[in-house]
Amino acid sequence: PSYKNDSAHQGNAFSFFAPPPPTKMGRTIKAQVLATGTADAQHGVVDVNTDLDGVTVGVTTGTISNSGMPDNAILRVVKPGRDDDHPEWSWQYNTGNGASEFAVNTGLRIEGRDLDVGVNHGTGKNMDTTMQVGTDLGSDLGSVSVTHNFNSNTQSIKWSWSKDATTLEPTFNLGDNSYSVTAKQADVSRSGDSLALTYNSKQDVMAEYNIDDLKVSVSSNLNNMTPRLNLSYSQSFDL
Repeated sequence: PSYKNDSAHQGNAFSFFAPPPPTKMGRTIKAQVLATGTADAQHGVVDVNTDLDGVTVGVTTGTISNSGMPDNAILRVVKPGRDDDHPEWSWQYNTGNGASEFAVNTGLRIEGRDLDVGVNHGTGKNMDTTMQVGTDLGSDLGSVSVTHNFNSNTQSIKWSWSKDATTLEPTFNLGDNSYSVTAKQADVSRSGDSLALTYNSKQDVMAEYNIDDLKVSVSSNLNNMTPRLNLSYSQSFDL
């Protein structure tokens, strides 16, 4: 699911919550806490997901800060896909502004090439309809995806290339000529950890380190150089 317009995630363009994969052993509940801010302003959200017979149900609170508790929450449901006839779909709803988003992801095979196709439609504040088509170009060239925004009639292109433990992902928006580049290195100091560096055309920079259930990132803009620290911790337990 996308959180590009949710008030619960404003102020941190790099944060992204993904629901946990479904489990076949009992019921899994995953709680995630995100804290972000500068030295004189901090806030955070709490994200909780559970698996109900293969369907992920989750809720993310609005912003929690020293100035008050949240007055909204993001509710969502994610149904993983089994095959092309049973695609993955997701739905989310913002109790604060009534905005909702519905997305479907499936696979197609056209003229011998496998395609990943996703459609996202939003209502209310998130009014937007996009379609994304991606394909694997092979081990040497990586993969590419093209997203079309029907509201703005613009396209963006994302290329992903990996070799060994290194991944490079540039994205270019053909509408406003904006771009971003992410370089990721896995197994930096120990098996399972990763370090990612991101830069975009707005001169935002970010370094993110993931290890076990902890994610630590520092972001800033080269124009004002005010650092922002982001901490995310998740914990899962079975019932």
